[in-house]
Amino acid sequence: MYQKKIKESNEKKIFNYIYKKEEDLNAVDISNTLNISFPTVKNVLEKYLKDNIINKSLKIGGKSGRKAQNYSLNKNFCYSIGVVINMKKIHIILTNEKGINIKETCIKETFNIDTLTLRLFEELEEFIGSISKEIIPKIIGIGISIPGVLDTINKKIEIGIRLKLDFSIIESIEEKFKMKVFIENESNLVAIVEKFMGIGEKCEDFIVLTIQETIGIGIFNQENYYEGFHFKAGRVAHMTIDMNGEECECGDSGCWGKYISDDILLQKFKNKFPLIKKYDDIFLSEYLESKQGNEIIENYIKYLARGIKNLIFFSNPEKLIISGKICKHNHIIKDKLLNCIYNDNIFLRGKETIQFSEFEQCPNSIGAAMLPIVDTLF
Repeated sequence: MYQKKIKESNEKKIFNYIYKKEEDLNAVDISNTLNISFPTVKNVLEKYLKDNIINKSLKIGGKSGRKAQNYSLNKNFCYSIGVVINMKKIHIILTNEKGINIKETCIKETFNIDTLTLRLFEELEEFIGSISKEIIPKIIGIGISIPGVLDTINKKIEIGIRLKLDFSIIESIEEKFKMKVFIENESNLVAIVEKFMGIGEKCEDFIVLTIQETIGIGIFNQENYYEGFHFKAGRVAHMTIDMNGEECECGDSGCWGKYISDDILLQKFKNKFPLIKKYDDIFLSEYLESKQGNEIIENYIKYLARGIKNLIFFSNPEKLIISGKICKHNHIIKDKLLNCIYNDNIFLRGKETIQFSEFEQCPNSIGAAMLPIVDTLF
């Protein structure tokens, strides 16, 4: 695991408040809510007006009829680029400050270390070149989502067990495109999205479990609403879930990823039902309600529950949010999964701890785009 800390200041506390509330803002309310002196708040608001982060308007008061100075967040005052890279895909998006997708592109190939670097630069150049000239100066950075970790000792970026990029690629991207580059584990980025746009918005302590081609967790913690937060990524795909289980490419047996990853679940169904072409086909009644299909999904639920129980024992989170394609079909597995996890009622918190994300697939591309915004403005 590794950790990233977001530092806090009065200015960033004020921005956080503005970002969340968006409209009907005034200096008195901000000062009282955040316990920051009125002159400090006014100075920060004047700075934000100058930087076009906020707009101002006059609002007529109640009984007095006096006009009060109000403020609102300036929509589209900045933009960010998010990039998802893994062994099989490069996905690039442009969002505004709220993570709203403006445009995107995606290529799917099987990469090696040479082709991944080459294609990444080619796609970034084409994508950035297609962005309007009015938006380019407002782009505050490029965020990159990776499935592995940043090896700061050996200066390597882990994309897969056998695919690692050198740290120098970050400097090369910054130099070529004249933009600051931020890079982070995909599960941490999904945690950012859930905090700012999803189920985790009102939580101070939660885990995001990302289920994709691989498995990961992002552990989010915030001491209080207007203070800094930190998050850690965990590589749980190779957590042993069955001592005598299936052999994994890592050399061990019974790794969690061998039982619940999207690719594994799809392949198990394909082995029994050759007509299945894509992940969503798994959940068609003709397959799911068959004896063989039901057996596969029951085993999937069993191993998913087993790993989640370990995570709850480990950290006792306020929420554990499941993220991935499975969320689209959570109505099929949710009740059985919760009953399997809570069959012996040994946890401090109840079934409400487990939540499926409102996003129908892992939003790590949005998280990648949000990362420069969070690092720069919060």
